[in-house]
Amino acid sequence: MDAGKLQIAIATVCPVTSTRMGVVSDRTTWSFVPGVGATQPQIDAGNNIIATFDFAGAEAVEAARKAGLNADTDYLDFVTRVQGKTAAQVKAYVQANVTDLASARLLLAKVLLYIARTI
Repeated sequence: MDAGKLQIAIATVCPVTSTRMGVVSDRTTWSFVPGVGATQPQIDAGNNIIATFDFAGAEAVEAARKAGLNADTDYLDFVTRVQGKTAAQVKAYVQANVTDLASARLLLAKVLLYIARTI
């Protein structure tokens, strides 16, 4: 369990500056600092997440998200083509495969899928 997963969950309902988990088994030690501009309803929603957050459920959602990315053909194609390659080889791949706006969009989507898998 880590505060990062909790912060991600809170950030879906409220801007967050930081999140703290004192004692993992004691939710009364968990807190967050709302981000600039957070409204009281957003802060209340963030506090509700602290009161009800389900780590097991969050882990399952994250596992399903990564499994979906791992099965995506564009993600797999990108990883196959660039993993373990030198900078020059990656640049050559881009030069050879980005020839118009549609191919640039496809490559950008592949890069974002790769980034999404690593965060």
